[in-house]
Amino acid sequence: MRRTLALVCAAVTSMVALAFLIPLALLVRQIAQDNALRSAQFQAASIEPVLAVTTSRAGLSRAIYSAQAGGDGRLAVYLTGTAGGRGVLAAGSGQADPADLARAVESARSFTVPRPGGYVVFQPVALGGGRLAVIEVFVPGADLTRGVAVSWAVMAAVAVALVAVSVLLADRLAAQVTGAARRLATAAAALGGGDLAARSEVSGPPELTAAAAAFNAMAERLSRMITAERVMAADLPHRLRTPLTALRMNAGALGPGRAEDETRLAVTQRPDGSWDEPQYTGTGFPGDFYINYHLYRLVFPVSALGRYLADGRAESRRDSLGGAG
Repeated sequence: MRRTLALVCAAVTSMVALAFLIPLALLVRQIAQDNALRSAQFQAASIEPVLAVTTSRAGLSRAIYSAQAGGDGRLAVYLTGTAGGRGVLAAGSGQADPADLARAVESARSFTVPRPGGYVVFQPVALGGGRLAVIEVFVPGADLTRGVAVSWAVMAAVAVALVAVSVLLADRLAAQVTGAARRLATAAAALGGGDLAARSEVSGPPELTAAAAAFNAMAERLSRMITAERVMAADLPHRLRTPLTALRMNAGALGPGRAEDETRLAVTQRPDGSWDEPQYTGTGFPGDFYINYHLYRLVFPVSALGRYLADGRAESRRDSLGGAG
């Protein structure tokens, strides 16, 4: 369970991190491209004041090589006789496609086109007398992705750190849950094995704390019940002997008579309906040995019962005859 919770937490955190990092990584790359193209436009704009002063090759060359892109051979200036004329390279290292150059001359608008290894930025500039100049800046692919790899590495490291922290926290929380559940299971197993003193430590989450407290209360009640049953079982023979002894003593206290005889018979009757008779019922040889007729204890009670029933019927008959007379 502990490992499962850690894996679930890692999976959830990873999905959340990816949901944020993928768009953020794309945004970082787009920002890097925009910054590179914006830097190229700024460098092109730095040539515009020079074009307003001079269009000579020497002056333009000095202005181009003073810019970073010009020093790297990525900046050029094209001049046309009129706005609709064909552009001619005036200074710098040109890499423009003739079709793209013609488009810049005709549209007189700034735009960017992809080229193998990067992008080319065209910046048209209107000159006096209906003339037009086009500034070209080449942006290599390395400038478009500058800093992107480092940013992605930092974001990946942050994501890994977040996943690791979340897994660690989940493992600590799971350890509390599983530890409390394991202690409760151990106590339950010990109680089931006969250890009446087994109790669970009341700790962990609120649900398991309540379960442990309920288990301890149940174990305490069960222990008291079993202890009481053991005491009662140990005292049971005494409890059974005491009423019989009391009945025998009460029968002796009744004195001679029918009540005493009935009570004594009820107390001493065996499960099979007979009675024990320890007295000797035969003479034998006095002073030597005596004889006990074992059937007397069965014959005489039956005979007495028959006489009792006969006397009862005779009395009932006399009562009926007396009533008729």
